[in-house]
Amino acid sequence: MAIPVTGLVIRNNLASLRRRLEVLSQSIMQLSLTDSPDSSYEATEFKKKQLESMLLGNNTDIKSFRGGELASSFLRMSNSGEHSHLGIMNIKTIGCNYEKLTQESEISVLDVHNEKSAFCNSCLKSYNNNPDFTKGSINPFLCWRRGHSSSKFGFLSTYELVLSRGNTLLTHRGTQTTKEIQSLLYGVDSNKSQFEIGRIELGSTMLVMIQINSNRNNESSKLSEVKGILNQQLLVSTNLSNTISSSESKKQRDHKDKIPGYIEKTLDSINDKWHLDGPSKNSKGIIGIALINNQNKYAEGSLFQNVLQSFSARNQVWYEMYELENVNHIIKQNLNLSNLTIPPNSSAICILLDPIVDLSGGGLVG
Repeated sequence: MAIPVTGLVIRNNLASLRRRLEVLSQSIMQLSLTDSPDSSYEATEFKKKQLESMLLGNNTDIKSFRGGELASSFLRMSNSGEHSHLGIMNIKTIGCNYEKLTQESEISVLDVHNEKSAFCNSCLKSYNNNPDFTKGSINPFLCWRRGHSSSKFGFLSTYELVLSRGNTLLTHRGTQTTKEIQSLLYGVDSNKSQFEIGRIELGSTMLVMIQINSNRNNESSKLSEVKGILNQQLLVSTNLSNTISSSESKKQRDHKDKIPGYIEKTLDSINDKWHLDGPSKNSKGIIGIALINNQNKYAEGSLFQNVLQSFSARNQVWYEMYELENVNHIIKQNLNLSNLTIPPNSSAICILLDPIVDLSGGGLVG
């Protein structure tokens, strides 16, 4: 089943990042039509019966029964998971662990497939569902919609913030996906889009990572190369050498000054895009930010911290800063975090996207 995307023009700007997220979200939505996000037997059987029902044309509209005695009787059934309609499946069946859910709750999965769902929206604000990078937890959810125990829906898109031609911008370093998502990217030129099957365990994570080295920029290395060539040819005077060094220093200062504003703009852009084009209409965009720091005083400073803390408070999302040495070794391995990828005096922002998916492509029909 091909996704409705033809080609992807790669440019190092926010527009290309948003376009890449759109491609991924469309692939995930297509994948949710045929594959269960949960690895349990019940989830697999549900998806099988759902597909059988759709193929046989048994897409009965149950909206007229919602709130009535018939709907309640189904929701009280212990074996309601055998049925393929979301309107008669209690959310307890899909592993919902929201703290306000009780044994008496009669809420169907169909009821939470809407933007006004108190359960799926409020669940994000529960302290019990916060990630913990020291314990190896990025996706703490247990339900079928956000938990993704099947590990078929995850991806990691990595960027580096650099200075080039006087502009601060993002350079795409690669996007790793599961083989299931990759299979739906057929038709998109992989050499241009830079999507690849992950060499690491992506699990249930939907994540954008931005590597930041406040002292590094592309132009400094180019100026150094020019200086080296001129030195070899004995064409560099003391004044010219000082001019080049001064230019490098100024560009680094300018780059540092631009980083907070650029990060703020990037976070807002990703949040808006994923909220609109996420794999579910319930998607809340960015749901968490982890700053992985490797002895970077700049990242610890108030100017940089204020951007992340302000975004977190404004959007009511989780935020935490970790020193690289304190991050769990499993997360380091899965996200390729080390002194090589995040050298001393640099950092990486891990932006967690809402992993929620709809359990039926038809919306009302499960």
